[in-house]
Amino acid sequence: MRPLTTTALAHCPKLTSVGSLDSAMAIGYIKSKIDESHTGYFGLKKCFWGIEAHWDIHYGCAKYNNFKTIFPELIKTAVSCCPFVEELHLQVLHKDCLQHLRGLKRLNFLYLQWPFCEDFEINECLSSLGEIRHQLKHFVIKCMDPYTRYLSFPLNVVFDKCENLETLGVISYSAVNLPLKMDPSFCRLKSICFRTKSDYLGQILRYCDGLTYLLLIGEFRVDESELQENLSHVSALKLRTLCIHSPYFSKNAMRMVFEKAPNLERVIFRFRTESGESFLRELGRSDAFYDLLMNEERFPPELQPCVF
Repeated sequence: MRPLTTTALAHCPKLTSVGSLDSAMAIGYIKSKIDESHTGYFGLKKCFWGIEAHWDIHYGCAKYNNFKTIFPELIKTAVSCCPFVEELHLQVLHKDCLQHLRGLKRLNFLYLQWPFCEDFEINECLSSLGEIRHQLKHFVIKCMDPYTRYLSFPLNVVFDKCENLETLGVISYSAVNLPLKMDPSFCRLKSICFRTKSDYLGQILRYCDGLTYLLLIGEFRVDESELQENLSHVSALKLRTLCIHSPYFSKNAMRMVFEKAPNLERVIFRFRTESGESFLRELGRSDAFYDLLMNEERFPPELQPCVF
């Protein structure tokens, strides 16, 4: 537990954010020191819980195992003290902590990260959230345990449980498979971040007509004829940010997308032999901002809905 976080929350309970600092343990400590009859409410709207424990406690040691058993109760306390949370980044150290998130009636952005896949099961995860899953607008799930490469990620389960999503991120070694029949909830997405082994670019651009942000990561090759066929059904894309992190993404495929995306403001991609700047000049789109994908596993700051 960081004394700075505890001191800040104890003296300024109306703070809406303490940045990316873990506030769960600080809240538990403060709650244990005040009169139980006191409401103990904090004004936090954006929280990071469990992050500090993951880095400070080595997996598998006695201290980690002991902390893991008390983690659900720690999250229960944090939820009871923070009824105004709108955005939560949670390190899932124990799956039983998820049921306590039902008390966050204003939650609309949820970023769940599993350090290890022993408790990772998406259907059970979303069911544990109860009714609040219907209010989620932005949902990102991350599990980078190498074992997940042998698993598949069922997107249909996500849309069955969370039908009002605008943002979906799946950051995992698991294979992400688009549904054979495009779900209306999928087509309504405005922001997508997938790590995938398959070429879904054309299908996503064709069916998600409100999409403004797309990030695809993986060793996939784009079928240019299929991409052209899918784009032929689109008059104009609403894309403003496009990030393609694959060494096999061709200049010709990018050119096809550019021709259909007049509103592109930011492009992030990687070519083996040529810089992005020179390619943009070649296309006559030097107005678009080229950037390197420095951290492929996180949404950029502009996708964070809570700005305080």
